[in-house]
Amino acid sequence: DYVFDNLTRMYEAFEADRHLIPPDNYSEVRYEDLVADTVGVMHDVYRKLDLGAFNDVRPAIEAYVEQNKGYQTNKFKQLSLELRQQIATRWKAYADRYGYQIDTTTPAAGQ
Repeated sequence: DYVFDNLTRMYEAFEADRHLIPPDNYSEVRYEDLVADTVGVMHDVYRKLDLGAFNDVRPAIEAYVEQNKGYQTNKFKQLSLELRQQIATRWKAYADRYGYQIDTTTPAAGQ
């Protein structure tokens, strides 16, 4: 409940104050997109936020990507169907806003 409540409270506060952030000072990035195309996404962020010449930092970003190309994210146990249903219900607004689909029909392995 603590985790459910904190994410909900955090995003409700953010959405309530989002209008206070000038559009030129804010850029949303999906983690999946950043992992899939780090250089391209960072190029878009630099352009949107007018952070300067991307070509000046491109080599460092490319080197970082190359250095970390074998990195694998942590693998956690499969979430139970009951927990995924709770996530889909309690975090529906977040999932809808950020385009996440939560499978609430397929039982986890071993269930």
